Amino acid sequence: IASFSSRGPTSDGRIKPDVVAPGKWILSAGALPQEQGECDPSSEPGAGGKDEGLLSLQGTSMATPVAAGTAALVRQYFEEGYYP
Repeated sequence: IASFSSRGPTSDGRIKPDVVAPGKWILSAGALPQEQGECDPSSEPGAGGKDEGLLSLQGTSMATPVAAGTAALVRQYFEEGYYP
C-alpha cells in the first residue's frame, strides 16, 4: 500500500482498506490528437514523467479506473455464468 494511503484498523475496530488497487506511477494515455501514433512512444516515461502521449501518474485518479474496470470484469464473469 502506498505511503499516502489510509490504513486500518479504524477507531471502531474495522479493518481497512476495503478495496485495494494499484495507484502509484500508473501509465496512462495523455492523448496528443494532433499527432499520429501518439500513445506508442519509443520509450516509457519514468515516475511522474510524460513521453510522446504517455503519462506516469499516481493517486486515486489512477487507482479508481483500475478498481472500476476490475469490478466490471468480475460482474461480467458472474452475469454471463462462467463460474462453476
